[in-house]
Amino acid sequence: MTAPAQGGYRGWRALSSGACCRFGGTVRGCAVTVWKLLVLVFLSVFPFHTAASGDRGRLPSIVMILADDLGYGELGCYGQPLIQTPCLDRMAAEGLRFTRFYAGATVCAPSRSVLMTGQHHGRTRVRGNAGAANPAAQALRDEDLTVAELLQSAGYRTALFGKWGLGDVGAAASGLPGRQGFDEFFGYLNQQHAHNHFPAFLWENERRVQLRNKVREVGDTGAGYAEEAVEYADDLFAERSLRFVR
Repeated sequence: MTAPAQGGYRGWRALSSGACCRFGGTVRGCAVTVWKLLVLVFLSVFPFHTAASGDRGRLPSIVMILADDLGYGELGCYGQPLIQTPCLDRMAAEGLRFTRFYAGATVCAPSRSVLMTGQHHGRTRVRGNAGAANPAAQALRDEDLTVAELLQSAGYRTALFGKWGLGDVGAAASGLPGRQGFDEFFGYLNQQHAHNHFPAFLWENERRVQLRNKVREVGDTGAGYAEEAVEYADDLFAERSLRFVR
């Protein structure tokens, strides 16, 4: 959920006392691979109580998938007649399908920054794809309030699997997922690293996990190309996502 900048609007912090939009649903027996994914999973761990009705229940679990370079018109649930997307269509049918929305930016890192902070592109911390050139300039700060932190305070366990790009080890550590509201993370920290679907390593929280792929690396971000492809990153993300949900 995003909103235009008005006056002193400060994203999720300004909305922390109100309701949040949610996207939920369950998919059984389906595997989805679409470009580079950021999979956000928020699971309710505390029951909620509705004073007006006296009913006790459980906060809805939330699964949100952000796919780079995927237009809404490419999905069957939005009327696409040729490309078959049955699993995503089922998620839309069992969860929520938004009909009034916009992407926060035309490229990936600022789109994620807008989503995480709820701020307009002109106000959010990351406004472009700086990549490895200046990682500290492309990182969320301690004072930023993310939707993950907001949901943690509401009683959710939070996890992120896939490409992050809003913080890295070293000078950009303030933006690491574990410091921005996520209980569990597995994936790419640097977006240039994410250009390789068969990377030499991935990150589990702040620990580097070596994979069996042999990669000719370019630079010091993990970017490069696989000379021997063994472990496909998106399969690992799907496995970790299912493990967290179960």
